[in-house]
Amino acid sequence: MSILNKIFGKEKSDRSMTVYVAGPLTTSRNGKLVSRKQRERNVEKAMQAGLEVIQKGHWPFIPHLNYYFSEYIDESLDVRDYMEWDFAFLDKCDAMLYLGPSAGADEELERSKNAGRKIYYDVRDIPEYEKE
Repeated sequence: MSILNKIFGKEKSDRSMTVYVAGPLTTSRNGKLVSRKQRERNVEKAMQAGLEVIQKGHWPFIPHLNYYFSEYIDESLDVRDYMEWDFAFLDKCDAMLYLGPSAGADEELERSKNAGRKIYYDVRDIPEYEKE
């Protein structure tokens, strides 16, 4: 059985978590826009972290994938629109995985702290989900 069938073939339980993956995407901590190549590396890093969350038996939400929405579908949304979109999902997640600083990730981190959400700074610290 594949890891995806093993994980997604089950229903979400009280012990598996939804994990919001936060980290740099389009800007650095000082708000400076990064290159397209760096944005794509940031998306790849977030997707890799999301895969590791899946392998631990949890459900990741990877807002970095919205980059492709703006890049290929619609450029009319601004950064605040994306942050509000992301907050709608962040507020439903059990935990956050913080990959590193940026203006947006730091705002998401602060929101998570204020909500009392569990915050992980390394994917290795996320506990494995063991199906009973």
